[in-house]
Amino acid sequence: MRRLELDLAATRRRSILPWVALLAALALAADATHRHAELAALLGEAQSRLQRREAAPQRPVVLDAGTARDFRQAEQVIGRLALPWDALFRAVEDAADERVALMTIEPDAQKGEVRLGGEAADYDAVIGYIERLGAPGLLVGAHLLRHELREDQPGQPVRFTVVARWGGAR
Repeated sequence: MRRLELDLAATRRRSILPWVALLAALALAADATHRHAELAALLGEAQSRLQRREAAPQRPVVLDAGTARDFRQAEQVIGRLALPWDALFRAVEDAADERVALMTIEPDAQKGEVRLGGEAADYDAVIGYIERLGAPGLLVGAHLLRHELREDQPGQPVRFTVVARWGGAR
């Protein structure tokens, strides 16, 4: 009888997948190192250009009256665009009440203030509105600037103007 050779320990086939993964990782590492070196060189060049520019003597810019006026107007427009409009409207809406009708919102970017005008059913509604505007949040220092009882209109509403600063204002 012939002898049987039984190999109970299975022989493993060697997989190429770990070697492919290793090569891919090495390629990615080499690429990252190359990109880092390029970016470091660009950063060094930019920093040296900035140092040269800062070291160069600055010549004063002389503007004529028309150009200076245009720059002031542009700064005002930029100031208005930079207002925290979403937060401002949210604060005004959160203070809303069915007895108060807001008619105007006039922000002043230079002062960091907003002027709100409206009508209320009565004076108590105005006071409640001001208290809600002054609640912790964006608007601070809300106060009544002026008010007027409208005796010529039905129900005699109160027309009012409130001024408040928004939180980050100086």
